[in-house]
Amino acid sequence: MTDESWARPFEVFGGWSELSKPDRQVSGRLTCDPARGLELETSDGRWLSAGVDFDNSLHLQGLSGRDRWTLVDCLLTQSSGTGERYRVGYALQGGWFDADEVRLLDEIQVEFDDGWSAVAPSPRGPRHQGAHSVVLEASVAPGVTVVVTSELVPVAMDAPVSFGFRDRLRFGCRLETPTTFRELTRMFLEPMQDFVCLSLQRDVAVTFCGVAGDGTTEVSRGQRVRRELIPVYWNRVRGKRPAEPRPVRPLLKLPADPDAFDRLLSSWFDLHRSIELPVDLRLVDLIDGFSFADPKLLMAAQSLEALHRRLHPDIVSAEGRAAREAALAATDESHRSTLQTLLAHAHEPTFRQRLRSLAEAADPDFGQIIGADNVKWAIGQLVDARNAVTHW
Repeated sequence: MTDESWARPFEVFGGWSELSKPDRQVSGRLTCDPARGLELETSDGRWLSAGVDFDNSLHLQGLSGRDRWTLVDCLLTQSSGTGERYRVGYALQGGWFDADEVRLLDEIQVEFDDGWSAVAPSPRGPRHQGAHSVVLEASVAPGVTVVVTSELVPVAMDAPVSFGFRDRLRFGCRLETPTTFRELTRMFLEPMQDFVCLSLQRDVAVTFCGVAGDGTTEVSRGQRVRRELIPVYWNRVRGKRPAEPRPVRPLLKLPADPDAFDRLLSSWFDLHRSIELPVDLRLVDLIDGFSFADPKLLMAAQSLEALHRRLHPDIVSAEGRAAREAALAATDESHRSTLQTLLAHAHEPTFRQRLRSLAEAADPDFGQIIGADNVKWAIGQLVDARNAVTHW
């Protein structure tokens, strides 16, 4: 599949089996939808899960035409006399990889929609179409190197005889110690996608992702090493809203100077690791809800309230204080002490007021990051979500 079709829904029809039992093959359909994720549905009476412990996920292989597939972390969600349905953790296109090989990945490459906007304008032009790609590297952790490659690609113009070029960015990461795809997403993809979101001041969708490792590397008799990048698909729902406005200029740009690029990316990855808990709230989409999202949300809300108390210890709710004084004045003296205890915190600002105050004091301006028209909406969403959890 081309990079352009990577992010579109697709279907793959073929034969599927456990990697250790290739003779027990069943026919079925693999579907991938950016909004719903990956799902495998078999279509005959033979069961892939026969004799399998349901506490464990399946590791499956598939063949569609000449195309090989490996499906990792497949969980049975439905079974009947005519077939089964599985929720697929992620899928590798282009090879059959066993359980050990999918734990030995040391490279990942990814592209985002319109991600080229995050880089400073390149000095190259139409006369340099054949020039080599611009490559920048940054060491973001021991044994972890982030690589950004810029390629000049043609784009269609309005005039029939005119042409233009843009820099298309591909973000990559190389590891000295191989790991799993899940760890690669946590270590590299999440911080990189957050960086691009911050740079472009809007949400972005992944338009291509590929991985490589021992299982994708071949050494010939002449000791020539051939390494392939294997497309990988997973359950993902994140992406820009269709009507989302696009800022004229990005908030951040990737510097072309290698030293400045290394400083910026290494600082960003350090910062991202330090705020891993609040940023990790959106990982619910990636790990299918097994993340105890309610406690994480409450911890983030309580942290924001605590931060506001620390920054603005003297701010009170005038309306709450006036209402408490009026209630005490109208209450029988025998009940006044009890009521005063119950209303002890009536003067504190509401969660919504605290968020508004923090947003107004934030630097850079909160509206520049998510859009000036979205600030009230974002605060409302967080307040409603907190209330739904605490007052259900």
